[in-house]
Amino acid sequence: MIGLPNECLIEIFNNFKCCYGYLFSCLLVNRQWCRNVIPILCDDLLLYCIDKRVIRICLLLMNEEEKAALFPFNILPPSNDLKPLFEYTSYTKSITWYNLKRGIENWIYSAEHRSTYKCLSRYKRTDEAVLITMYSLITMLFRTSDKIKHLHIAAIKELSDIYCIYYKQFLRSLIDVFCKNTCLTSLTLYNCKFNAEEIKMLSEVLCKNTTLSSLVINDKEFGDEEIKAFINVLYKNTTLNFLNLNHSQLGYIGIKTLTEALCENISITSLHLDGNILCIKGCKALAKALCRNTTLTFLSLYNCYIDVEGIKVIIEALYKNTTLTSLNVKCNSFGRDGIKMIEEAQPKLFLRISYKLF
Repeated sequence: MIGLPNECLIEIFNNFKCCYGYLFSCLLVNRQWCRNVIPILCDDLLLYCIDKRVIRICLLLMNEEEKAALFPFNILPPSNDLKPLFEYTSYTKSITWYNLKRGIENWIYSAEHRSTYKCLSRYKRTDEAVLITMYSLITMLFRTSDKIKHLHIAAIKELSDIYCIYYKQFLRSLIDVFCKNTCLTSLTLYNCKFNAEEIKMLSEVLCKNTTLSSLVINDKEFGDEEIKAFINVLYKNTTLNFLNLNHSQLGYIGIKTLTEALCENISITSLHLDGNILCIKGCKALAKALCRNTTLTFLSLYNCYIDVEGIKVIIEALYKNTTLTSLNVKCNSFGRDGIKMIEEAQPKLFLRISYKLF
């Protein structure tokens, strides 16, 4: 019987991408299946990191420098363990760590590390061990994965509270990814608490990036000073088309800085500013940008504390804007008077406005 070509197998296996167990069983059928399944399984390797076996594989792929930070915790696999058959992380294209902390905890709390776990608990160092292991693993992925397309980073400032030296190493690794990677299209920085100087370092490399199309910064400490350090990205980067700055504590200065850049920006088509405070001055600054911007098609101002005067200013600007097709102003403070203004204006505007108060 003639076997299926690789192209057909890849198409079939891709349909089981979310079926972790099925793909693992396919590894054992034959070498051809194994070679085709490995890249699919490892595309987002940390998606399966709740399984301690995945953590074990990642630990075995670390170099000596990355292992050094973990020696005090005695949680590395035995030195005589066989090296993995594949460079699994070389196939990784997406790095997210939603389950990484839990996966590391499963590894530490497993039977072979029970005595270590008791020792760590005694000295209240379990969280420290988990956190440093997390960032050592991510650093390893940065080093070995040169095809990263999607990168989700969360709460890395916690590391600086424990070991400043590891935090600085991690930050350097992150910047190296931006400098050397030519595939990155999506970046999420969630609650990273970067200061203005660190944001400036990141923005300098993002200005030169020619592949990034989506940027999400959700950070309660990303305020006016941080937006000033970041704003050059909007002036110089020409590939970014999706920007999310939800819940970033932007005040009037931050909104003004952002909207001034929007007047010049020619790439962003979707902007999310949910949860920031838009006072009347902020609404006027945004209205000015809407009058001049010619690329924005979607704008979300959900729960931005916009009052009736603010929504009036924004609606007036919409008559002059010719590109916006969707506006979300749900859960704001403009009341029934604001709703009346929107309902009167909407038939005359070529866009959809979402405006429920609750």
